[in-house]
Amino acid sequence: MDRRAAPSRPALVVALAAVLLAAAPMASAEVSRLVVTAREDVLGGDYEKLRGTVELELDPAHPANARIVDLALAPRNARGRVQASADLMVLRPRRPGPRGSTALLEVSNRGGKAVLPYFNRATWSRDPTRDADFGDRLLMRLNLTVVWIGWQVDVPTGPDLLRLRAPVARDDGRAIEGLVRSDWTVDRPTTTLPLAHRDHVAYPVSDPRHPDNVLTVRATRLGPREIVPRDRWRFARVDGDRPVDDARHIHLAGGFEPGRIYELVYRAQDPVVVGIGLAAVRDIVA
Repeated sequence: MDRRAAPSRPALVVALAAVLLAAAPMASAEVSRLVVTAREDVLGGDYEKLRGTVELELDPAHPANARIVDLALAPRNARGRVQASADLMVLRPRRPGPRGSTALLEVSNRGGKAVLPYFNRATWSRDPTRDADFGDRLLMRLNLTVVWIGWQVDVPTGPDLLRLRAPVARDDGRAIEGLVRSDWTVDRPTTTLPLAHRDHVAYPVSDPRHPDNVLTVRATRLGPREIVPRDRWRFARVDGDRPVDDARHIHLAGGFEPGRIYELVYRAQDPVVVGIGLAAVRDIVA
């Protein structure tokens, strides 16, 4: 990594937080409950770390939610609201002072926490606890409250990652199907690839034999696509030395070649209302 480019990232985090805070009065806060499941003193008791869950209720008819795709197709509770929940972590000063403490919300990438390494020169940690996890304590010396919320539904299943739990859209109770696209360029030969990037949770193929499932390969980004014969690939992963059926992996006989661009279009079902993640960020700020 080129360290000369690093200052742009904290600037981006600040810009995002500033935009969210500026927009907050216009939003309709729909946090129905905030549940704190754990509290812990850090930094010798100067700060407190809170873990918990934010529970949301969204009104599909509210103008602030009009652009959330498929929200109107999500199941509703007795009040006609769509429910979702998100993981939350907060670092807040135990003695904020007479002027209180300004909150800095990081829009988490892939469920992780980057604001302390970027601003405090701290070590990377999903669960900041040790002194090294807080670095030079710049944000703490500024008396800031740091907030993280899960807003992505497909983050990997590893520990201490922040995620959103959102409902699946349905068409009058029936499952919805559609096309999903995955593409890859590999650095080294391999015969098997996950449908999602970097261990994220992929949409599984709904019908492995459907004719809409098409794999293509091309040499350059704008180059012509060549269809890979269907008998050369299958939805499978390698177990030991043989492929076994797997709805979230693809196996190619002869292997994927480095430098070439592979693109898979396949049918999946049960789309999650992922746009609720943006509303979760909006509403926790509001």
